Amino acid sequence: MPSDNDLFIVIAGLIIFFVLIGMSITLFVLFYYRRRKSYLRENELLKANFDKLLLHSRLEIQEQIFNSISGEIHDNVGQMLSVAKVQLNILSEKREYDSEVVAGIKDSINQVIQDLRHIAKGLNAENIQLSSLPEIVQRETERINRVGFLQASFIVEGTESEMGKDQKLILFRIVQESLQNILKHANAHLVKIVFFYHPDKIRINIIDDGKGFDFEKVINTNKGIGLKNILHRAKQIGGIAKVTSMPEKGTIITIDAPYGN
Repeated sequence: MPSDNDLFIVIAGLIIFFVLIGMSITLFVLFYYRRRKSYLRENELLKANFDKLLLHSRLEIQEQIFNSISGEIHDNVGQMLSVAKVQLNILSEKREYDSEVVAGIKDSINQVIQDLRHIAKGLNAENIQLSSLPEIVQRETERINRVGFLQASFIVEGTESEMGKDQKLILFRIVQESLQNILKHANAHLVKIVFFYHPDKIRINIIDDGKGFDFEKVINTNKGIGLKNILHRAKQIGGIAKVTSMPEKGTIITIDAPYGN
Protein backbone atom coordinates (compact mmCIF):
# COMPACT_ATOMS: atom_id res chain seq x y z
CA MET A 1 0.00 0.00 0.00
CA PRO A 2 1.47 3.33 -1.06
CA SER A 3 2.33 5.78 1.63
CA ASP A 4 0.84 9.26 1.96
CA ASN A 5 4.12 10.71 0.76
CA ASP A 6 4.04 8.62 -2.42
CA LEU A 7 0.44 9.58 -3.03
CA PHE A 8 1.29 13.26 -2.62
CA ILE A 9 4.14 12.95 -5.13
CA VAL A 10 1.84 11.28 -7.68
CA ILE A 11 -0.88 13.92 -7.22
CA ALA A 12 1.69 16.75 -7.41
CA GLY A 13 3.17 15.19 -10.56
CA LEU A 14 -0.27 14.94 -12.17
CA ILE A 15 -1.06 18.54 -11.26
CA ILE A 16 2.25 19.73 -12.75
CA PHE A 17 1.63 17.60 -15.84
CA PHE A 18 -1.85 19.05 -16.43
CA VAL A 19 -0.59 22.59 -15.73
CA LEU A 20 2.14 22.10 -18.32
CA ILE A 21 -0.42 20.70 -20.78
CA GLY A 22 -2.68 23.70 -20.15
CA MET A 23 0.20 26.14 -20.56
CA SER A 24 1.26 24.38 -23.77
CA ILE A 25 -2.27 24.60 -25.16
CA THR A 26 -2.53 28.24 -24.11
CA LEU A 27 0.82 29.09 -25.72
CA PHE A 28 -0.16 27.20 -28.86
CA VAL A 29 -3.48 29.07 -29.10
CA LEU A 30 -1.75 32.42 -28.52
CA PHE A 31 0.89 31.57 -31.13
CA TYR A 32 -1.82 30.46 -33.57
CA TYR A 33 -3.84 33.66 -33.15
CA ARG A 34 -0.68 35.78 -33.42
CA ARG A 35 0.29 34.00 -36.63
CA ARG A 36 -3.26 34.29 -37.96
CA LYS A 37 -3.36 37.98 -37.16
CA SER A 38 -0.01 38.47 -38.88
CA TYR A 39 -1.23 36.46 -41.88
CA LEU A 40 -4.42 38.52 -42.17
CA ARG A 41 -2.43 41.74 -41.87
CA GLU A 42 -0.04 40.60 -44.61
CA ASN A 43 -3.01 39.52 -46.72
CA GLU A 44 -4.64 42.93 -46.35
CA LEU A 45 -1.37 44.61 -47.26
CA LEU A 46 -0.97 42.42 -50.35
CA LYS A 47 -4.57 43.12 -51.38
CA ALA A 48 -4.08 46.86 -50.87
CA ASN A 49 -0.88 46.77 -52.94
CA PHE A 50 -2.62 44.76 -55.67
CA ASP A 51 -5.60 47.13 -55.74
CA LYS A 52 -3.19 50.06 -56.01
CA LEU A 53 -1.31 48.32 -58.84
CA LEU A 54 -4.59 47.50 -60.59
CA LEU A 55 -5.79 51.11 -60.40
CA HIS A 56 -2.41 52.35 -61.61
CA SER A 57 -2.50 49.90 -64.53
CA ARG A 58 -6.02 50.99 -65.49
CA LEU A 59 -4.98 54.64 -65.47
CA GLU A 60 -1.86 53.87 -67.53
CA ILE A 61 -3.90 51.90 -70.07
CA GLN A 62 -6.45 54.72 -70.25
CA GLU A 63 -3.68 57.26 -70.81
CA GLN A 64 -2.07 55.07 -73.47
CA ILE A 65 -5.42 54.65 -75.25
CA PHE A 66 -6.06 58.40 -75.22
CA ASN A 67 -2.56 59.05 -76.58
CA SER A 68 -3.02 56.54 -79.38
CA ILE A 69 -6.48 57.94 -80.19
CA SER A 70 -5.05 61.46 -80.32
CA GLY A 71 -2.34 60.29 -82.70
CA GLU A 72 -4.79 58.43 -84.92
CA ILE A 73 -7.13 61.41 -85.14
CA HIS A 74 -4.21 63.65 -86.09
CA ASP A 75 -2.42 61.27 -88.45
CA ASN A 76 -5.22 59.22 -90.00
CA VAL A 77 -8.61 60.90 -89.71
CA GLY A 78 -7.27 64.42 -90.19
CA GLN A 79 -5.15 63.38 -93.15
CA MET A 80 -7.98 61.51 -94.89
CA LEU A 81 -10.39 64.43 -94.39
CA SER A 82 -7.77 66.75 -95.91
CA VAL A 83 -7.49 64.42 -98.91
CA ALA A 84 -11.28 64.37 -99.29
CA LYS A 85 -11.34 68.17 -99.15
CA VAL A 86 -8.71 68.43 -101.90
CA GLN A 87 -10.68 65.93 -104.00
CA LEU A 88 -13.85 67.98 -103.56
CA ASN A 89 -11.98 71.12 -104.61
CA ILE A 90 -10.77 69.33 -107.74
CA LEU A 91 -14.32 68.19 -108.51
CA SER A 92 -15.73 71.70 -108.04
CA GLU A 93 -13.07 73.21 -110.30
CA LYS A 94 -13.85 70.78 -113.09
CA ARG A 95 -17.56 71.65 -112.88
CA GLU A 96 -18.39 68.30 -114.39
CA TYR A 97 -18.91 64.79 -113.13
CA ASP A 98 -15.67 62.81 -112.76
CA SER A 99 -16.27 59.23 -111.69
CA GLU A 100 -12.65 58.66 -110.62
CA VAL A 101 -12.60 61.71 -108.34
CA VAL A 102 -15.97 60.77 -106.84
CA ALA A 103 -14.75 57.20 -106.23
CA GLY A 104 -11.64 58.62 -104.52
CA ILE A 105 -13.81 60.79 -102.27
CA LYS A 106 -15.94 57.78 -101.31
CA ASP A 107 -12.82 55.76 -100.46
CA SER A 108 -11.48 58.59 -98.29
CA ILE A 109 -14.78 58.93 -96.42
CA ASN A 110 -15.05 55.15 -95.92
CA GLN A 111 -11.52 55.10 -94.47
CA VAL A 112 -12.43 57.93 -92.08
CA ILE A 113 -15.54 56.02 -90.95
CA GLN A 114 -13.48 52.89 -90.28
CA ASP A 115 -10.89 54.87 -88.33
CA LEU A 116 -13.61 56.56 -86.25
CA ARG A 117 -15.16 53.16 -85.45
CA HIS A 118 -11.77 51.91 -84.30
CA ILE A 119 -11.33 55.01 -82.12
CA ALA A 120 -14.81 54.54 -80.62
CA LYS A 121 -13.88 50.96 -79.66
CA GLY A 122 -10.72 52.21 -78.02
CA LEU A 123 -12.68 54.70 -75.92
CA ASN A 124 -15.03 52.01 -74.64
CA ALA A 125 -13.50 50.50 -71.48
CA GLU A 126 -16.04 47.66 -71.54
CA ASN A 127 -14.68 46.65 -74.93
CA ILE A 128 -11.40 45.68 -73.24
CA GLN A 129 -13.14 43.67 -70.50
CA LEU A 130 -15.51 41.96 -72.93
CA SER A 131 -12.67 40.93 -75.22
CA SER A 132 -10.22 38.11 -74.61
CA LEU A 133 -6.55 38.83 -73.93
CA PRO A 134 -5.49 37.65 -77.43
CA GLU A 135 -8.11 39.93 -79.01
CA ILE A 136 -6.92 43.08 -77.26
CA VAL A 137 -3.26 42.22 -77.87
CA GLN A 138 -4.08 41.64 -81.56
CA ARG A 139 -5.65 45.11 -81.72
CA GLU A 140 -2.56 46.58 -80.08
CA THR A 141 -0.27 45.00 -82.70
CA GLU A 142 -2.54 46.29 -85.46
CA ARG A 143 -2.31 49.79 -83.99
CA ILE A 144 1.50 49.58 -83.95
CA ASN A 145 1.55 48.36 -87.55
CA ARG A 146 -0.65 51.27 -88.63
CA VAL A 147 1.83 53.73 -87.12
CA GLY A 148 4.53 52.17 -89.30
CA PHE A 149 7.58 52.51 -87.04
CA LEU A 150 7.70 48.79 -86.28
CA GLN A 151 6.42 45.57 -87.83
CA ALA A 152 4.58 43.56 -85.15
CA SER A 153 3.25 40.01 -85.36
CA PHE A 154 1.13 38.01 -82.93
CA ILE A 155 0.91 34.21 -82.59
CA VAL A 156 -1.23 32.06 -80.27
CA GLU A 157 -0.28 28.45 -79.58
CA GLY A 158 -2.47 26.07 -77.59
CA THR A 159 -6.09 26.35 -76.46
CA GLU A 160 -7.01 29.59 -74.76
CA SER A 161 -7.91 29.28 -71.08
CA GLU A 162 -10.03 31.69 -69.06
CA MET A 163 -8.49 34.00 -66.51
CA GLY A 164 -9.69 36.66 -64.11
CA LYS A 165 -10.39 40.12 -65.53
CA ASP A 166 -7.84 41.72 -63.19
CA GLN A 167 -5.17 39.24 -64.26
CA LYS A 168 -6.03 39.90 -67.91
CA LEU A 169 -5.73 43.64 -67.35
CA ILE A 170 -2.31 43.32 -65.68
CA LEU A 171 -0.99 40.97 -68.39
CA PHE A 172 -2.20 43.34 -71.11
CA ARG A 173 -0.47 46.22 -69.37
CA ILE A 174 2.77 44.17 -69.21
CA VAL A 175 2.57 43.51 -72.96
CA GLN A 176 1.68 47.13 -73.65
CA GLU A 177 4.54 48.48 -71.56
CA SER A 178 6.98 46.03 -73.18
CA LEU A 179 5.94 47.27 -76.62
CA GLN A 180 6.28 50.89 -75.56
CA ASN A 181 9.79 50.21 -74.25
CA ILE A 182 10.69 48.60 -77.58
CA LEU A 183 9.30 51.56 -79.53
CA LYS A 184 11.17 54.07 -77.37
CA HIS A 185 14.53 52.41 -76.80
CA ALA A 186 15.18 49.30 -78.91
CA ASN A 187 15.59 50.74 -82.43
CA ALA A 188 13.97 47.50 -83.56
CA HIS A 189 12.42 46.69 -86.92
CA LEU A 190 10.49 43.56 -85.92
CA VAL A 191 8.71 42.44 -82.78
CA LYS A 192 6.93 39.13 -82.26
CA ILE A 193 4.47 38.34 -79.47
CA VAL A 194 3.77 34.66 -78.81
CA PHE A 195 1.16 33.26 -76.41
CA PHE A 196 1.68 29.67 -75.23
CA TYR A 197 -1.38 28.27 -73.43
CA HIS A 198 -0.22 25.44 -71.15
CA PRO A 199 -2.58 23.38 -68.94
CA ASP A 200 -1.67 25.30 -65.78
CA LYS A 201 -0.26 28.61 -66.99
CA ILE A 202 0.15 31.06 -69.83
CA ARG A 203 3.59 31.91 -71.18
CA ILE A 204 4.07 35.15 -73.12
CA ASN A 205 7.19 35.81 -75.17
CA ILE A 206 7.89 39.28 -76.53
CA ILE A 207 10.85 39.15 -78.92
CA ASP A 208 12.46 42.06 -80.76
CA ASP A 209 15.45 42.42 -83.07
CA GLY A 210 16.62 45.70 -81.54
CA LYS A 211 19.96 46.85 -80.21
CA GLY A 212 19.60 45.00 -76.90
CA PHE A 213 21.13 46.09 -73.59
CA ASP A 214 22.93 44.95 -70.46
CA PHE A 215 20.03 43.95 -68.19
CA GLU A 216 21.90 44.06 -64.88
CA LYS A 217 23.29 47.49 -65.69
CA VAL A 218 19.98 48.99 -66.81
CA ILE A 219 17.82 47.50 -64.02
CA ASN A 220 19.89 49.33 -61.40
CA THR A 221 19.44 52.77 -62.98
CA ASN A 222 16.54 55.18 -63.47
CA LYS A 223 16.28 53.91 -67.04
CA GLY A 224 15.13 50.54 -65.68
CA ILE A 225 11.79 51.76 -64.26
CA GLY A 226 9.79 50.18 -67.09
CA LEU A 227 11.56 46.85 -66.63
CA LYS A 228 11.02 46.96 -62.86
CA ASN A 229 7.31 47.59 -63.45
CA ILE A 230 7.12 44.52 -65.69
CA LEU A 231 8.86 42.31 -63.10
CA HIS A 232 6.72 43.69 -60.26
CA ARG A 233 3.41 43.32 -62.11
CA ALA A 234 4.15 39.71 -63.02
CA LYS A 235 4.93 38.94 -59.35
CA GLN A 236 1.70 40.58 -58.18
CA ILE A 237 -0.41 38.08 -60.16
CA GLY A 238 1.60 35.08 -58.95
CA GLY A 239 3.78 34.94 -62.04
CA ILE A 240 7.36 35.63 -62.97
CA ALA A 241 8.98 37.72 -65.69
CA LYS A 242 12.41 37.13 -67.17
CA VAL A 243 14.37 39.47 -69.43
CA THR A 244 17.08 38.06 -71.70
CA SER A 245 19.08 40.64 -73.65
CA MET A 246 22.56 41.34 -74.98
CA PRO A 247 23.89 44.38 -76.80
CA GLU A 248 23.21 44.08 -80.56
CA LYS A 249 21.41 40.75 -80.00
CA GLY A 250 17.84 41.89 -79.37
CA THR A 251 15.67 41.18 -76.34
CA ILE A 252 13.30 38.45 -75.18
CA ILE A 253 10.82 39.15 -72.38
CA THR A 254 9.16 36.00 -70.98
CA ILE A 255 6.19 36.09 -68.63
CA ASP A 256 4.85 32.95 -66.94
CA ALA A 257 1.58 33.40 -65.07
CA PRO A 258 -0.81 30.79 -63.61
CA TYR A 259 -4.50 30.97 -64.46
CA GLY A 260 -6.76 32.36 -61.80
CA ASN A 261 -8.32 35.51 -60.40
